[in-house]
Amino acid sequence: MSPADEEFEVWGGRFSKRELFGRARELAFWPVVVLGPALFMLFAMDKFPFLDENAALLWIVPFPVLVIAWGLCIVFRKKLFPWGQKASALMWAGTLAVAVLPAMLVLGAVIFVNGALDDSAPVEYRAEVRGRSNKKQSVTVAVASFPKLRVSVQLMREEFDNIGRGDTLSLFVRSGALGVPWIERYSLP
Repeated sequence: MSPADEEFEVWGGRFSKRELFGRARELAFWPVVVLGPALFMLFAMDKFPFLDENAALLWIVPFPVLVIAWGLCIVFRKKLFPWGQKASALMWAGTLAVAVLPAMLVLGAVIFVNGALDDSAPVEYRAEVRGRSNKKQSVTVAVASFPKLRVSVQLMREEFDNIGRGDTLSLFVRSGALGVPWIERYSLP
């Protein structure tokens, strides 16, 4: 018995070492496929922080992609997960996990395009600090022009130390190429 044929028991199924871990080129490829969309989405969210986290466009576009991708994963599950009969619960969870990747990529693309292609002029809004988060080093602010909206703004350490509840700061907001307003920058008085 070669080391690649050694078997392990996982989730009630028996798997060979090759089935569990794959070949070297597969091990190099899959982290990029799995981490790429998530890192791109996080990069876009950091580069172009949106003003309204519940903007319809941020939900309307990725949701159909998730549904279609999940449907395709279910249809092609035997090719995606050839070991699926050995651990069916893991396979079904895997179909959803794989379907989330294109949704994250599309969400990142929407946020990136919204900010990168925006040529509008920034508009200054005065905001009042309503709360502080020491863990995130951020403040929650209320913008008078958007009464129901609470925005979290991440600050530099020395700025965070010098600001408290009731203080004001200026948010410079751009309208967004796709209509989702995003915060270009902030300034303290």
